[in-house]
Amino acid sequence: GISFEVDTLPPELESKEITEYDFVEVEGNDTLYWICGDDSILEAEVCDVESILDMVEYLVDEFDVPLGDGYLMSPVDGDFDEVCEDLTAAIENEEFDEGKHALKVRGKDKAGNWGKVLNTQNASYFIIDRTAPETEKELDGEKVECDVENDGENDLDACWHITQDTVISLSCEDVDNGEGYYSDDVSLYYRTRYKYDLNDTWNNWSEWSSYNESFSFDEDSVHEVEYYCSDL
Repeated sequence: GISFEVDTLPPELESKEITEYDFVEVEGNDTLYWICGDDSILEAEVCDVESILDMVEYLVDEFDVPLGDGYLMSPVDGDFDEVCEDLTAAIENEEFDEGKHALKVRGKDKAGNWGKVLNTQNASYFIIDRTAPETEKELDGEKVECDVENDGENDLDACWHITQDTVISLSCEDVDNGEGYYSDDVSLYYRTRYKYDLNDTWNNWSEWSSYNESFSFDEDSVHEVEYYCSDL
C-alpha cells in the first residue's frame, strides 16, 4: 500500500530582532527602534513542525498583502534545508517614510502552508527619523556686528566684535517630523580656532568637544566657532 502524511501546520515565528540600531524604551513597554541613516538588519528564527521551510518574508505596516509579496529574508546558512531556520534581511530605510512602522514576519513550508500574522503575532516597531535637529547660538553681553564676510577660507554666517565678558551659549533641539515620533535625544559638539590678526593664518582647530556649558574667550584675538548637533 501507499502511505503518505498530510502537513497542514504552518511555520511559526520563534523570535525576531532588529540589530545595528540605536533604540529607546518608551511608555507601554513597547520598544521603538530608532533608525537614522544606515540600513538596519532584521534577524529572525522561524520553525515548522513537520516540513522544511521554503520561504520567509517580513511585512511592514500592511499585513494583508498577497502571500509572497513581502520583503524576502535569507537563511543565514544560505539554504532552506531545515524545519527551523535562522534568517536575516536588511531593512532598507529609503523604502519607508519618516515615522513609526510596524513589522511582522511570516514563513512558508515546502507543503505550501503559510504562517499567519493577522491578529496572531505581535509587531516589532521601528522609527525612521531623517529630520535633523536645529541648533542656535546666543551671545550674552557686549557685541557689535562686524562687516567681515569671509574668514580667509570660507564665507561666514555671522561676525561679531565681543569682549572677554561676552558669554557664548549654544542650544540644540530635535524637530518633530510631523508624525510625533522622533528621537528628541540630542548631542551638541563644538570646536574653536584663533589667529591674532585678520590677516594672519589660522591656527589649527581644537578637537571637537561635547558642549556642556556656556563659554567665553579670554584672549585678545580673532576666534572662530564651529558647532553641530546630532540626534540619536
